[in-house]
Amino acid sequence: MYMRINDGPERFAPGWPGIPPRWTSSSKTAIGTSLTAHSRVWFTLSHGILNEIYFPRVDQACTRDQEFLVTDGKQFFSEEKRDCTFESLPWEPGVPLFRLTNTSVEGATR
Repeated sequence: MYMRINDGPERFAPGWPGIPPRWTSSSKTAIGTSLTAHSRVWFTLSHGILNEIYFPRVDQACTRDQEFLVTDGKQFFSEEKRDCTFESLPWEPGVPLFRLTNTSVEGATR
C-alpha cells in the first residue's frame, strides 16, 4: 500500500508491503449477529476469541482475531488464543446465547 500526497513523491506505509493475506481458522465455535434488523455486523468465534468480524458486508471480514493481549511490560506476555483454554457454555437450552470463559494456562480466569 502506498499513498501520494498532493502529487508529491510516493510514500510507503511502514512495513510495506506487509505479509500475504492469511485465512483464519475454520474451526468455529459460534457465529452471531445483532438482534436488531438494522445491524450489519456479523462475527465468528474460534479458540476463545472473536475470530472474524464482518462489516458492512457479510462476505468479507474486516477484522481478524480480536483478542486480549496481557503483559506486565517487562517479562510477561500472554496471547488469549494461544495461552488460554476456553469453555463455551449455552446460557440456557434453546437460546442462541452462551458464556465464553478463557482461563490462562497459568490458572488466571479472564
